[in-house]
Amino acid sequence: MLVVLAANTYLYAAWVDPADATQTVWQAVLIITALTLAQGAILCLPLDVANKSNSLDCTGCVARAHPTALCCGSLRPSPKEEEEEKE
Repeated sequence: MLVVLAANTYLYAAWVDPADATQTVWQAVLIITALTLAQGAILCLPLDVANKSNSLDCTGCVARAHPTALCCGSLRPSPKEEEEEKE
């Protein structure tokens, strides 16, 4: 997110009119914040899809119902794979 924030600050500085640069500080903060939040929402979408879970700790794992399914977006092994590792 810091890279996105830095890029948005650079874009704002590159496109702002020099006469308005010092007069509209609150507008600059608003524009940079809005761009960062919008881009952050788009960049976090793949993480949401990868998790494939309704809970943060992935307790509602689909693999419990279907033994060959990947658990928690394949971020952790399924219960069947955990049992195999213990043996």
